[in-house]
Amino acid sequence: MKKICTYTMMALMAVLTMTTFSSCMTEDERIAYDLSGEWEGYMGEDYYSYWGYEGGRDYDTVIRFYRRGYSTYTRGATSGSGEQIDYASGYGSRYRYFTWSVYGGEIRLTYDTGEVVYIYEYSVSSTRFYGYMDCGNYKEIHFDLRKTTDFDWDYYYDWSKQPNALNSDSIKITK
Repeated sequence: MKKICTYTMMALMAVLTMTTFSSCMTEDERIAYDLSGEWEGYMGEDYYSYWGYEGGRDYDTVIRFYRRGYSTYTRGATSGSGEQIDYASGYGSRYRYFTWSVYGGEIRLTYDTGEVVYIYEYSVSSTRFYGYMDCGNYKEIHFDLRKTTDFDWDYYYDWSKQPNALNSDSIKITK
C-alpha cells in the first residue's frame, strides 16, 4: 500500500511540474502578445547617402499587428500579419500590408512589396512601442507609438456578466 501511495504521489508531482513549466510564456511570445493591437503615433524617416545625411520625412502613422492566436495562453504565437497607414503632410498617405515575426527578440516585418525591415533598440509594453527600423539602402526610421486598441479585449471579456451591465448594446428604435 505504501508503494502505491508513493508512486501515485510521484506521478502527481510530475504532472504538476510539467503543467507549471509549460504555462510560462517565452520572451518572444510576450513581445508578440504586447505587439498585438493598433498603434498610433510618430514615424520619422532619415535618408543617408555615401556623404552623410540627405534629408527626411515625418509621418503620422497607424500600424496594426494581428497575432496568430489571441489569448495570453496561446503557445508559439510569435508571428502574424499587419497593415500600416502613413500620413505625411504634403505627400498624401501610403497604405501597406506586411507579415511579421519575433525570433530571438528580433522583430522582422516583410512588406507586400518584398521590403524587409528589422526593428531594433526598441521597447514594447502594453501601452507604448518605440525604437528604430532598419530599412537598408541608407534609410533609417525612428518611431514612437501609443496603443489605441487591443484587439482581443472584447473577444474574451463578456460585458453582460458585470454588475449593472447593459443587457444589450444596441439602440432601440421605435416607430
